[in-house]
Amino acid sequence: MALIAVPKMSDFLPKWRAMTVRESRKMKTRSRATGCWTCRIRHVKCGSETPNCTECTSRHTKCHGYGPQPIWMDGGHLEAAERSRIRAAIKENFRRIRKQQNLARRQLPAVSSHHQALGETSRANDCLTQSDPQARLAPPTTSLPVSPITPSDCSVSAPRSITRSPAVRNGETLFRHPTFQTNVDILSIDGYKAGLLMHYFDHVFPWQFPYHNSHSRTGNRGWLLQLLTKRGPLYHAAIGLSSLHQSATRGIDESYLEDQKVFDHHSTALQELCEFLRSEKATEFHQDEQLLTEFLACSIMLLSFEVLRGGVSNWQPHLNAVLSTIKSMSPASLIAVENNKPDRLCSPPNGVAQLTKNGTSAGLEFLFANALWFDIFACVSTGGTPVLPYRSWLAIEQLKMQDVMGCHNWALALIGDITHLREWKCDMDKKGLLSVRELVSKGQAIESELEEKIGLLYFGKDEVWLLHPFATFLPLTLYFFFQTCSRPHTTWITHIFALAALVQVHTVVSGPLPSLPEIQITVQRAIDLLNSKPETCSLQGIVWPLCVIGCMAEPHLQYFFENLVSGMATEYRKLGNSSTVLQIMKGCWDLQKQGRKDCTIAMSELNIHALLV
Repeated sequence: MALIAVPKMSDFLPKWRAMTVRESRKMKTRSRATGCWTCRIRHVKCGSETPNCTECTSRHTKCHGYGPQPIWMDGGHLEAAERSRIRAAIKENFRRIRKQQNLARRQLPAVSSHHQALGETSRANDCLTQSDPQARLAPPTTSLPVSPITPSDCSVSAPRSITRSPAVRNGETLFRHPTFQTNVDILSIDGYKAGLLMHYFDHVFPWQFPYHNSHSRTGNRGWLLQLLTKRGPLYHAAIGLSSLHQSATRGIDESYLEDQKVFDHHSTALQELCEFLRSEKATEFHQDEQLLTEFLACSIMLLSFEVLRGGVSNWQPHLNAVLSTIKSMSPASLIAVENNKPDRLCSPPNGVAQLTKNGTSAGLEFLFANALWFDIFACVSTGGTPVLPYRSWLAIEQLKMQDVMGCHNWALALIGDITHLREWKCDMDKKGLLSVRELVSKGQAIESELEEKIGLLYFGKDEVWLLHPFATFLPLTLYFFFQTCSRPHTTWITHIFALAALVQVHTVVSGPLPSLPEIQITVQRAIDLLNSKPETCSLQGIVWPLCVIGCMAEPHLQYFFENLVSGMATEYRKLGNSSTVLQIMKGCWDLQKQGRKDCTIAMSELNIHALLV
């Protein structure tokens, strides 16, 4: 009989220990499968972090952990009392966040006036050096007193010329106020926030800039990634914007506009930005190009946050801060003018830290294009004129707005001219000096240039007549070009903006009357163009022309614009200002029953101050 070898106990111990560890891990995982008890009672997704989950700690409420079911969770009065306590703690935390956020917003207008004073000083210095070409290349000085930066304030001295800052080389954000100063490595970003950064680049950035050309001069986004990894106010602004977008698109919470995680980061960005603007470094925008880039990027990110929420309020302080900072700067000194440089040259791999030959980064050019865009299209809401010298900026060949926003420079310049025509008409009318002949002459000059430029989008100079407004085969012509000739999207986008500009010219010269033949024809041309939209072209970036044209549609055409814009609002889950545009159009149509109203007048009477971008 064969003997059976009996294994020793020592042979079982390692396997038993391994099995015990695996089982304990499984039990631990199962115990957290549905989250902590606080998140369970709130019916929200729990991150299951230990010892307390982020969902609870971020709202300053008690996390009841993942152990056995608490005594108070009895389905009776104890559970109701605990639920009420949790709800009260969350509401109190939310009120605190909103209070801090409103305080930061109130401080931004004062900051804008501060930058305006800096701009005036810089402009005065530029005038003193105009006679010396070499002097213009030197960094401008300021007469404002600058307090010395001590070692406790910053680890390196502040830069005094447009050079790569030592702070950037050391991996520290330029925005770090002494209170917030930390040296954080990119690997220290937790998985949740890293996911939000990826969501920003994959989904939010394309929403902000649906027509951005990644193969263009400003196509490299490395400068933005570099600034985000510094964990300054730009980082918090991007995280807040990404979290807001993610919550809305996934339908996690119907009240996503008041999600506290979103406002935590948004408030932090506002507070750190205000702290920085009170510091000594706020006087160095005209000397440090990288500092300027980070400030503009953060301000535009905060502005986009408001646009994502509908764009009807709180965007003005951010735009004013941007415009007051750069309006006194010389375009030629900030944008590289190199006639021999290929148009499709991408920005250097090191982003904002790697400057071009003339000292301008791709990041700055991208942000300047944004500032111009917001400045021009804010005028339909404010009823004013652009703050920036848009003609000087748009005349620079290297600044190609179609690569960032999809619309050619000439269309933006003419839209800016129309705002000045409107202002001139109102001013002359108030003074009793309005000459109808001069008004018609000015309007016809803009109209003729618009029609000529529209024709040149598709044809040579000898074939422009094919796009005459009275051509009966216009819809077929547009369909042929967009569906069979593979014209770039910028052609179609520029065309729709130009038609909106034509509607504006006609309303300024002849009055906001939808029944006028010239307005009827232009609106119909826009409808034909919209029906021939390239399939891969998004409507997200053309809310301004849709609002301008739609407001002047006759009653039998209003349904077309209502269906189009309401479909956009549904598709984008009411993100952005599609719903705002629909509200403006419907309000304008109702007001037109009482008198002459256009988009700008309707927004004023409806008390809607929307940024239509």
